[in-house]
Amino acid sequence: DPEGRSVTMSFTVTVTAVNDAPVASGGATLAAINEGAVNPPGASVTALFGGNFSDVADGSAANTLAGIAISSYTIDLAKGNWQYSTDSGSSWTALANATPTNAITLNATAFLRFLPAAGFSGSATALSANLIESGQEIIGGVAINLTGATGGTTHVSSATVALSATVTSVPFTSSNVAGVLTLTVKGTECGSALLGINGANLEASMNSGPVITLGPVTGLTAINLLGASCDDTLTLAPSFAAFGGTLTIDGGGN
Repeated sequence: DPEGRSVTMSFTVTVTAVNDAPVASGGATLAAINEGAVNPPGASVTALFGGNFSDVADGSAANTLAGIAISSYTIDLAKGNWQYSTDSGSSWTALANATPTNAITLNATAFLRFLPAAGFSGSATALSANLIESGQEIIGGVAINLTGATGGTTHVSSATVALSATVTSVPFTSSNVAGVLTLTVKGTECGSALLGINGANLEASMNSGPVITLGPVTGLTAINLLGASCDDTLTLAPSFAAFGGTLTIDGGGN
C-alpha cells in the first residue's frame, strides 16, 4: 500500500472434475469353435474385452469396464449368428443387426458366443463394439444411438474393438434326427474313413479328433468308405435309435 505495508490476499479456486471417456484399443478373440457345435459355451464381456479397456485419465481405479455397445454387425446366416446371454449362459438370444445409430448394449457380466451354421468353417461374421465405463446405464440387449455420444466427456469410447472367432473344420459331422443318423465325411480324411463297431457304449463324443464315438449302434457290419469322394454324406436308416452298442468312426489318424 502507499505506506509500504505488505498485504496478503488469498483466493479459493474450485476445479470441477470432468469425466474422460475410456480408451479402447487392440482386438478381442473368442476361443475357436468346432464345426457342427450346437451349444458352444461363449465367454463373458469382461473376459473378452477387459484387456482392451483403459481409463487412465480418470484414474485406473476410478472407472471400470461396465459393458459394451455393439455398433457394427450384419447377420450372415450362411456362416451362423452371434448370440448373447444375460443369465450366464442358461439361455441365449440371437444378436440383431447393429450400427452406430442402433448399437446393442450388453453388461460386463453378459456372455457372447458364435453359433455356426451347419457345415460352416472359417472366420465368424465380423463384430465390433465400443467400450462403456461405469456411470453409463446399460440395459442388456437394448439398442442405443451412439451418434455424438462417444469420446470426450462421455462414458463410451470413441474407438471400437473388433471381436473375431474361428470355426474349426473337423473331419466328421453328424446329426441324429428322428432316429436316423446322418454322417458327413469332410476334407482329406474322407479317403481313409472307416465305420465300424468297437463294443463300447452310451453317449456321443462329437468333433473330438480322428476317432469319434457316435453310439449307440449294434447289429451293423463295418462300412468301408475308402475311395469315397470328399464331403460325402452317409445316412444310416431306418432307425439309428433302435440299435444298441457304439459306432466308432476312425479317420485314419489324420
